[in-house]
Amino acid sequence: MLFKLGFFTLACATGALAQCGRSEFDYESLGHPDTWPTIKYDGPRFNMTAERKAEILEQRANNASWERPDDMPVIELQPGTHLDFGSDSDSQHEKRRGNRLIAAYGGYNCASETILADVTNFGCGTGCVTVPVTANSGVVLQQYHGNPYPTMDVWRGAGCRGNRLAHFGVVDTRSCTNINDCGGYRSFIGWWNC
Repeated sequence: MLFKLGFFTLACATGALAQCGRSEFDYESLGHPDTWPTIKYDGPRFNMTAERKAEILEQRANNASWERPDDMPVIELQPGTHLDFGSDSDSQHEKRRGNRLIAAYGGYNCASETILADVTNFGCGTGCVTVPVTANSGVVLQQYHGNPYPTMDVWRGAGCRGNRLAHFGVVDTRSCTNINDCGGYRSFIGWWNC
């Protein structure tokens, strides 16, 4: 399943960075995040069963190659877009309490001028988000300190397949994590209440 969301079309800047550092993407063309559209996701949801949860957690703990389940949606998010997974009456996708999000940045150290896209209101592996521009850092944010807390896993290529590059957590209310890999990442999954 592949869903394309957003309002921007990219003609360049797809693929890995030519060198470590900020990608050559024209971030100014995105405008300020306050002007970005919010896309309310209403597509299929991933059903996290107890068996799948145990398998995924074991693979994550061992940093093993992970094959995204075929029924986990892949959402292609264009830069300059807020994606809101929204609330769902199913407790597997319970809406986050407070202002919590994950965001992908093209530059290192989550430089505000390099933000690509952000995602809110996700559940336990709600879906795999793919961006067509390489990201090099990511933010995990929660309004209130406490448990459960959000986390983010990232993969180099599209579709959240193969070896996970990193697991981003949150300390206190906001954490920025850089990728220690020149290739950056192109896809990620938000986790909460797993």
